[in-house]
Amino acid sequence: MPGIHIRDFRAVDLPDAAALLAARQVRDREQLPFLAKAYEEPRECEPLLRQAISEPAYGGGVAALSGDTLVGYLLAEKNLFPPTSLPAQFIPPYTMSVGLQCHAVSSAVDAVEVYRAMYAAAAERWVASGFFEHRVYVIAGDRDAEEAWVTCGFGRGLTCAVRPTADPVSVAGELPGLEIHQAASEDLDVVMRLEHTNNAHHWGSPIFWPYLHETQPAAREHQANLLAEAANAHFVAYRDGVPVGMDTFNAPDWVNPMLQGGRMIYLFQGVVEEAARGGGVGKALLARSMAWAHEQGYDWCALHFASMNPSGAPFWRGQGFVPVEHTMARRIDERVAWARP
Repeated sequence: MPGIHIRDFRAVDLPDAAALLAARQVRDREQLPFLAKAYEEPRECEPLLRQAISEPAYGGGVAALSGDTLVGYLLAEKNLFPPTSLPAQFIPPYTMSVGLQCHAVSSAVDAVEVYRAMYAAAAERWVASGFFEHRVYVIAGDRDAEEAWVTCGFGRGLTCAVRPTADPVSVAGELPGLEIHQAASEDLDVVMRLEHTNNAHHWGSPIFWPYLHETQPAAREHQANLLAEAANAHFVAYRDGVPVGMDTFNAPDWVNPMLQGGRMIYLFQGVVEEAARGGGVGKALLARSMAWAHEQGYDWCALHFASMNPSGAPFWRGQGFVPVEHTMARRIDERVAWARP
């Protein structure tokens, strides 16, 4: 690209990179004002970047310069989770990820072309190292960023969305035979049965997420730990004594801090048995859950849904969840490792 030079990212670039990130947050908050205002300040952004390049999993970075001026940066993280761990259920092995705070481009240049140039330089190294799965996290509505990654072969896989807990959930009224109870540790088997329903749904078309039996012990341990802590509520809906749906909550550890503009809770799983879908169970669960979250002093509830989920995506958006971040992904044909000129 004429006038733009790509080189390795250096620690000396941190202040300028933080300024680019803060400027991006200003632009993003113009369309999504509930994002974290603190990150409009470079001094708040720099620790995020310093941490990124200090992590053992740091996968290197590139910088884009126009003359001596930094106009873009791209930092990567190696996702090498053990195959029996809980994250392995959601992130493919040997994934190279670019977090929301780990990229930004100046508004003074063509963002699409700068992103493309940085990715071309970074991806060459990733593929040479055996990382064929690439991910990048972008703010929903950032058209230049999405255009850049789409033209590089990326597509949406996951969407993070938030809603105010104080907003009412519209329900049709009492549902005969339906009761909602907060689960406790002794309900672990019920929780795991409904988790199985959720995972089986995501295994099907058109989502096609793998159902990894190897991660089930870790998933059971995770749910047991959540149930042991009162702050991590699980609400289970029963119809005539039979569990038909569930909402589970935990701390927003999987939500980027730049998205957290207030006290936030994370909806980890929202599921309704297939035979009970469309009858108001999901809305009833969400109404109970949001009332609890508001009572606990949470301003916002966040969740992730598969972008291609034919039932989940329209349901959550219909209940006031606003997309704030998209996970864009690309898988390289691994035959490139040996099918070469």
